[in-house]
Amino acid sequence: MLNYKTKYQYLAIFVEESQIKNLRDNQGLYNATREYLNKFVVAMEKRIEIEKTKQFNENDILKYLREHKEMRMRLKKVFDKNLTFVKEYYPDILKSWKYYQEFLRICEEG
Repeated sequence: MLNYKTKYQYLAIFVEESQIKNLRDNQGLYNATREYLNKFVVAMEKRIEIEKTKQFNENDILKYLREHKEMRMRLKKVFDKNLTFVKEYYPDILKSWKYYQEFLRICEEG
């Protein structure tokens, strides 16, 4: 039904079975629906790209924590409290967490 090639492997549009008959029986409705869905997919892809630019990544969070000591220390207390088991029994796992190690380094710097 869609003529537009989407970059998303798994995109599905579900239609009630009763409405499929309407589409098959009415070429004008079929064409209008196809055109609408093609435009919808294009608009959806543009919106996804816009929203992706708004996302924070690990480095953004570390930068924020570098600049906000109070928040950094509050988070450190939470980590210290909740990671005691991992620290005791699986310290190698913590050492492999690149961003956690960077966070600890920032905490040590003050």
